[in-house]
Amino acid sequence: MDKEKELLEKIEKQTSEQIGAIKSEFKELVEKSHDGSITKEELDERLNAISKKTEEFESAVNDKLSKDLQKTVDELTQKFELEIGALKEEGFNQKPQSFRDRLAKAFEESGYIEEKDTTNGKTKAFTYFNDKEAKSAPPMEIKSAVDMTTANIYSTNVEAGSPFYTSYELAPVQIPLNNDMRAMQVFPVSNITTKYMGIIVENTYVDGSATTAEDTAAGKSSVLFETVEFKVFKINTYFHVPEENLDDVDFLLDELGRLAPDKIMTKLDSKILSASGDGSTDIKGLFVSGNYTAFASATTYADSQEGADIIDVIRKMKLQAEVANYNVNVVGLNPVEIDRIEGLKDLNENSKYNRIVKYDNMGNLVSVAGLRVMKNKQITANTCFVADVRYQKIGIRKDITMQIGLDSDDLTTGMRTIVFGMRAAYGGKDSGSVIYCADVDTAVSDINKA
Repeated sequence: MDKEKELLEKIEKQTSEQIGAIKSEFKELVEKSHDGSITKEELDERLNAISKKTEEFESAVNDKLSKDLQKTVDELTQKFELEIGALKEEGFNQKPQSFRDRLAKAFEESGYIEEKDTTNGKTKAFTYFNDKEAKSAPPMEIKSAVDMTTANIYSTNVEAGSPFYTSYELAPVQIPLNNDMRAMQVFPVSNITTKYMGIIVENTYVDGSATTAEDTAAGKSSVLFETVEFKVFKINTYFHVPEENLDDVDFLLDELGRLAPDKIMTKLDSKILSASGDGSTDIKGLFVSGNYTAFASATTYADSQEGADIIDVIRKMKLQAEVANYNVNVVGLNPVEIDRIEGLKDLNENSKYNRIVKYDNMGNLVSVAGLRVMKNKQITANTCFVADVRYQKIGIRKDITMQIGLDSDDLTTGMRTIVFGMRAAYGGKDSGSVIYCADVDTAVSDINKA
């Protein structure tokens, strides 16, 4: 039995090594298939070689076994095949897709377009079919006017098989048409499954830690947590598309792939980086009272800095947060304020460039006072904020979805309406983690030492 046990352990080790080697090979093939550096013929040939190698290994193992161990080895082999099969399915099903690719898939599945046999390089080409020509087109019999653009009527999660339009769920994507840094690029993002996003916040804190004498009980420390709920809201945008555009569907996909995500993300930014909203009928913005702490320029930091400028304001805002035990890590600025910083001169009329202000190799402002710069036009000019982004949270209830159908007189005018939308929530854990300056010019004047 010792000899058989030793043999079994050896086989199990070899099986594990074989799995590891094939995993590495599969990973290489997946990467090559993603970047297009391997042809379909080469891919099939490599996969067949892996399959043959697996069969040869199994045969070699079986030749060395006694019948008593055959059952155990069969289980090992089955596990081996299942693991490799799962890896294959996972690797090739998770091929990254651009927003344009997903749009093309949605159109193709609906029967509006069909992939052509010819390709232009690596770019897929499509041709448009009208509803009668498309074999898999959804029914489009119009019995009454359909208002696709009324956001309060239609949910973004419309059941498939609707007689008026179909719904396709798309992945979150960021394709900026400008240089703004999106809120979703800065604040943590979580997927949520209900119409409310719950955030656990620290309600009260008691620090009872202290030095105690021998045989004396330690002080009692406690933290009281509570869950705060933030409502999910829908953000929609739509496009009217003439049938003439559908004849040039490749170009249409390019445009929609750029414009739709940018519209949605810009609107989400405008909701989060605002001083409006009540959390009941709209997203409660970051700068609504109760979500931030005001910069104490006229009290704590008045007359504290000679020759003060906007950089000194940011430094003092950071100091205010750190004194209150918050480690801020980002500063939010409108492009107007970034231009002010970039235009500052030293005594010799040279642009200021020191350890407080950092630029990248392209000359873009990336850091002020050790804080990452978040540039976004939705931040009101002549304001700014510093924050610890770990206390902020964006919840995604539904990723960007697409609906295509008829709106109003689309049928008679030869149009199609394409609606994009997402459902998201935003909330902050602690107002002390955000220091907000509502007037940079006034703050500069306050802290300047005459």
